[in-house]
Amino acid sequence: MTASSLTATFRQGPDAAVVRLQNIGDVFGSAQVGDALARHWALSGKNLVPVVDRGGEFASCPITGKPMQEPVLLDNGLVYEQKDVLVWMRDHSTAPGSNKALGKKTALKLSSLNGALQTFLLRGRTALDLAVEKAKEACNPERQALSPREAQEIALEVNEHLGETTREIRRLQEAALEAESVVESMLFRSSAPGQPRFKWKSPPKRQEEQDAEDNGVAGGGAVEVSAASKTLTLSDSPRASGTGPATPHRIGGGVCGKKPASEGAQERSAKAKAWKEAPCQ
Repeated sequence: MTASSLTATFRQGPDAAVVRLQNIGDVFGSAQVGDALARHWALSGKNLVPVVDRGGEFASCPITGKPMQEPVLLDNGLVYEQKDVLVWMRDHSTAPGSNKALGKKTALKLSSLNGALQTFLLRGRTALDLAVEKAKEACNPERQALSPREAQEIALEVNEHLGETTREIRRLQEAALEAESVVESMLFRSSAPGQPRFKWKSPPKRQEEQDAEDNGVAGGGAVEVSAASKTLTLSDSPRASGTGPATPHRIGGGVCGKKPASEGAQERSAKAKAWKEAPCQ
């Protein structure tokens, strides 16, 4: 079996089994594929959305100049409309619009990769989700009690991913502030003299976002580990009120208190404080 053929034949004769290993890396580099996807799709939450121009059209095919319906990637790193580039490749050995020879007459269908990535984004779990699941399992009263070392390892894992998530939240908050500033500037510049100017109104916060602010989650905190007492110390968030000492939460023996349901601002604040101070039961 050669690296280029990616085909292995087992046994001889009419019942020989042929196994094929598909590896797009033999034609397209990982960075090349990722760059092509990034140029034509963007992330919106957990969804991939097509990148469009000011007219709302998808990128145009270099051959026809028309928006692509079924984009495919060639080994020159450019993306073309599938039906048009396949006709081109049938009669040419160079890339469309250039004299550069194509390494292989192979086109990669991007919509299949797009669909795979979309499924992953919707079904995939974050590293923090997995770490928290592990910590919850450790709190199961039916499970054997953790050793101080095991408790510390789980706590450190949660803390590591919590820090990464907090940094990402802050980055998104900064991006949101920049977006609001740009929109305000755009609306101001687009207003005609003597006409009332559009006023930008930020999207209303969802209830869970307001609850998170009331609970001091948005600013992020840190977890300190005490292996001897098997406790986690959750330091107060910079956005949380008060400067009192941090509250310990036990590891093992039960599940921590649940977040209070949504009520009025004062009731949310009072219950949020009680929720933070409640140890594992």
